Amino acid sequence: MRERSGRKRTGRIESVWKRLERLRTKRDEGRAYYGGNALRLGIGALTLLTLISLTGWLLRRRARETASVAPATEEGAEHLPSPFKSPEGEAEFMAAYEATLRLWPVPYEPMDISGRYGRTHLVASGRKDAPTLVLLHMFFTSLTQWAANIADLSRDYRVYAIDVIGQPSKSIPGQPLKSRQDCVTWLSELLDALNIESTDLVGASFGGWFTLNYALGAPRRVNKIALLSPAGGFLPLVKQFYVRGMLNTFIPRRFVMESFLHWMTYEENLRDPSTRLIMNCLTDQMYLGSRYFRQPAEMTRFIPSVLQDPFSDEELRGMQVPTLLLIGQQEALYDSAAALERARRLIPNLEGELIAQANHEMTISQHEIVAPRVLEFLKR
Repeated sequence: MRERSGRKRTGRIESVWKRLERLRTKRDEGRAYYGGNALRLGIGALTLLTLISLTGWLLRRRARETASVAPATEEGAEHLPSPFKSPEGEAEFMAAYEATLRLWPVPYEPMDISGRYGRTHLVASGRKDAPTLVLLHMFFTSLTQWAANIADLSRDYRVYAIDVIGQPSKSIPGQPLKSRQDCVTWLSELLDALNIESTDLVGASFGGWFTLNYALGAPRRVNKIALLSPAGGFLPLVKQFYVRGMLNTFIPRRFVMESFLHWMTYEENLRDPSTRLIMNCLTDQMYLGSRYFRQPAEMTRFIPSVLQDPFSDEELRGMQVPTLLLIGQQEALYDSAAALERARRLIPNLEGELIAQANHEMTISQHEIVAPRVLEFLKR
């Protein structure tokens, strides 16, 4: 009897002990669970705060870098401050600019013209008594973009290649271009200073949009226009363009710019040494421009908006200027066939075609096709 009673007592003690062990185990599991959750929540909150702080810092830095300069009068344009963030950054960019300009195969005359929008730099090539031709370059490049084309274009024309104001170049902005009318006024004042009543006009990429905008806004100042891979005007640009552009803004490194330009280039064309040389030079300029150039804040808002907002059907139907439109068949920024179809449907006096084996770099890689086609159109 005593043995049975002892076994029962021992059994009850073991049972109580096991229940206590289970309770302790659950308690420890609960502490681990809630403690782990608290740790994870803490890390998450810290990460979120870090991202918010980093975003705020980037936005503040961008605001400082794009702070607009004071408007310039024509008399005050000679004393405008440098648009570059530092003398060292400006020196780096200008070295890349001059390296590309050394590829210019014909004699040229540099000029600087002051006006209400700042001081505009340009170079002139060709006979002074020849008909005039004005060239407008791609976004965030410079007049040096035309090194591959200038020999052909200047043979029978007095060619003025312009550093578009507000872009990284030798031009120094004063009052920013912040509307389509500002773009028309700036170029009209430049033509007035050069004593050009009317001219032929050729634009590549953003320069193509600029050229089309000018022909719509001041048709009496233009004889004929050639639009070469125009960015904007006919179709909105694809979203990838803006994503890559933002990466270059917030991560201004050469490999990011190389990736951006590689996306806009028909890769087979880079096998040609002269194409590869010019593209490498322009990559240097665009990288250093994105890193060191302080673009007016108004232009950082204005340019993306116009590139995303094509000209209306009514505007294009009212085009009075004979127009040539050439687009690379492999264009990455928009559907080249759809853009050409819309232009043909709306612009009354238009010639257009797609250039095979070309992306957005068409004016450089296919210059042996593009320049003769432009000249044939202008002279006819």
